Amino acid sequence: MPVDQATTEGRLAVRGKFRNQMEWGTPVLFMRTDDGQLFDVEAASLPAPLDISNAMVAALRECFSESQPAIVAAIPIPQQAESILWLKRALDSVLILNAESIATLRAALSHFRGWPEAFALFQELLQEPLLQRRARAAGESLAKEYERAVFE
Repeated sequence: MPVDQATTEGRLAVRGKFRNQMEWGTPVLFMRTDDGQLFDVEAASLPAPLDISNAMVAALRECFSESQPAIVAAIPIPQQAESILWLKRALDSVLILNAESIATLRAALSHFRGWPEAFALFQELLQEPLLQRRARAAGESLAKEYERAVFE
């Protein structure tokens, strides 16, 4: 929301709270710029957003949704709900794929180690070519971290 629009919203909120009073005029914005731009941030200084296509997101979700029933079925019922949450975290991690998400993937793998069959299925899922392509698309260093996490 632009700063001038935020000021207007603030005035309207004050006007709604203090009806029949002049307090609505209290929020004031003094700017010496014609375009309302407060900061001059060069685009080059911002990190480029990692573009992940809708098709890849859909394919990753499908990959996880197809594998999830088998992985969860290999876990005792009391731990199945928690395991579903770990699978969701793992999917989110693969979609984001940064240093923090690699740590989340390691934690998810650790969660599934208690059930060898579920762990093997989860590890197999993470070794899918689609997920490996996603890791490579995130950059060389993240791809190496992903491989270390998944193939160790």
